[in-house]
Amino acid sequence: CCVSIRIDGNLDLDAFSRWVLRTLSDFDVMRAKGVLAVEGRREKLAFQAVHAAFDGTPSLRALWRPGEPRHSEIVVIGCGITPELL
Repeated sequence: CCVSIRIDGNLDLDAFSRWVLRTLSDFDVMRAKGVLAVEGRREKLAFQAVHAAFDGTPSLRALWRPGEPRHSEIVVIGCGITPELL
């Protein structure tokens, strides 16, 4: 199963990290990746996870432009994922 999630606006990085940890433990996630708009950061954050390990890396070349609508997009791939529970 593959689920795509889009969240308009900025993410709270601590809340997002807690969500990722819960999602990785509750579901059989094989891979997740995306681009995040994090509160207080001009850089677009590249996010990826493989099984229970995840990482986020700021992209110094990919900045949110002034006035650009900020949003985060995440794709989660795994077995038994319930989109409504994500």
